[in-house]
Amino acid sequence: MMSLVPCRTCHGSGHVERPTAIVLRGSRGTVLAGHQCPACHGAGWYVSAAKPAHRPPE
Repeated sequence: MMSLVPCRTCHGSGHVERPTAIVLRGSRGTVLAGHQCPACHGAGWYVSAAKPAHRPPE
């Protein structure tokens, strides 16, 4: 089962406070995304395979 997990770097916002030198090459040419999160590339979320967290003590 797949689930959406918030990015740990930007906590789901997709942006970070410090500008990073990330250059995106898109359909509109080269864009400098200064505050885009480098971990999730601005998405804020990533897809992860759902794993059981901790087994409850028996």
